Amino acid sequence: MTTVDYIAIGLALAFYPLRRVWVGPLSRIARVPLAEVGVPLADAESIARLALAGLSQLVLFFLLRHLTGVGVPVAADLPSFVFGICLGVAQFGAGSQVAAFFYSFAPESRIAYGVVDRRPTQLARGGWMRHYRAAMRTSTVALGLPLTVLYVTGEELIFRFILLNTFGALGHVFAVFLATACFMAVQVLAMPTWTSALFPVAGALVVGLSNGALVVGGTGLLPLVVAHSTFFLFPFVFDRADPDSRSPLAY
Repeated sequence: MTTVDYIAIGLALAFYPLRRVWVGPLSRIARVPLAEVGVPLADAESIARLALAGLSQLVLFFLLRHLTGVGVPVAADLPSFVFGICLGVAQFGAGSQVAAFFYSFAPESRIAYGVVDRRPTQLARGGWMRHYRAAMRTSTVALGLPLTVLYVTGEELIFRFILLNTFGALGHVFAVFLATACFMAVQVLAMPTWTSALFPVAGALVVGLSNGALVVGGTGLLPLVVAHSTFFLFPFVFDRADPDSRSPLAY
């Protein structure tokens, strides 16, 4: 690995804990015009956070791409799109099972008091997932869907292309595992408790390994983004199908 590789890895990993410096204050400013057009204030801030975080990820990607010279095949065709949807459904199912397994180690006292609910409708509610869910409510779905796609596109570009290729000198297997480990690590940032972090970490494990293996095999960006977006659409689908899941889950 070269000095440029280490710089790229350092910038990518430093970006996620540091972005709160500008995303938080700017989102509180940006929520005001959204609230003025009828979007609930809490949802407006979630939308603003997703937009700012997604845009800043793209800025980071273009910087890292300039440093590393990594190319990104797109694979924009219908079979890739359909494959991405099927992959996302499978990833959500696998991620829910992995999360449920992780939650099986939670103290029974926390389960008894309703702190841990192992249904997929509730496992997908924790921590930063609330921003996606808020943005995908009926009143804001027209904004929530493209913002979700924007954000996961940035994650795929950084973790599955920049970091995976940067770690590539260590071999494909190590590259996939290391890029996935980095992806899992950033999921726990700003989480209030370890229980709220388990579903994002489980999802990152499943998405990171499967999408990483596909990139090593030559898969382009489109199916990865479609799969990742489909993964995030499922909590919204469950909300519509299971109204009881709307009640807040206390972490």
